[in-house]
Amino acid sequence: IPAIFTTGEPVEISIVENLLRENLTAIEEAEAIEHLKSLHGYTLSALGAVLGKAESTMSEILSLNRLPAEIKLDVQVFRSSEFWQLALQWRLARMYALASFMTA
Repeated sequence: IPAIFTTGEPVEISIVENLLRENLTAIEEAEAIEHLKSLHGYTLSALGAVLGKAESTMSEILSLNRLPAEIKLDVQVFRSSEFWQLALQWRLARMYALASFMTA
């Protein structure tokens, strides 16, 4: 049986393993990363080091957690359709860009 032996906190390892799954939505990924950040009090820099991503990427991913609940629900409802998920992510990106433009 193939296995990887590692040391570390089981909850942290479990969250990282879940993040490595390919079928997570962007919202699920953002929620899992937020949970990991809250659980350990990580800064964006430390979080990026744990997950192998840039600090700016961590910030962008975590910004999805601030989306309205109705949009998060749309992502879950259309999860089974790759086309709808891509369309929704495009819509979210556009909304975020417009909101950033209007507050600048």
